[in-house]
Amino acid sequence: MFSLRPKEGGTLPPPASPAKDLLWRLGTVLCLILIGVVGLSLYFTRMTLEQRVASLQEQLADHANSLKTARAQATDMASDIDTVRKAANVSAQQLASARKFAERLQADQEKARQQLATELASKASATDVAAARQEATAKLAEVQQSSDTKIKCFG
Repeated sequence: MFSLRPKEGGTLPPPASPAKDLLWRLGTVLCLILIGVVGLSLYFTRMTLEQRVASLQEQLADHANSLKTARAQATDMASDIDTVRKAANVSAQQLASARKFAERLQADQEKARQQLATELASKASATDVAAARQEATAKLAEVQQSSDTKIKCFG
């Protein structure tokens, strides 16, 4: 029989069964392999995460530069728009002044046209009177000539 108590003078432990020893060795190796796989997966996960973080930092830097450029362009554009607005305001004032001037010119032109029409009408009347006077003078000269001829004939 076997007793679990060691013998008094014996220092050797009882021998283990070969099946249990093999099972323990396989279990230990399997655990070490699993620990190694978990460690490798953590390592690769960490590397992938670091690469993604680096990529995101690069994208962030690119976006920050793009944002700075866009802000600078927006500032320039705002300045240009302000300049155009001021010029348009001046142009609007000049346009209003030009419209008033054009209306004044049209009114002056209408007055000149009416005055010219009146002068032409009076000149036409004066021309008609002068033509009638010449005609009357010519007829009078004919009558005088014919009367002079008749008087000379009778005389």
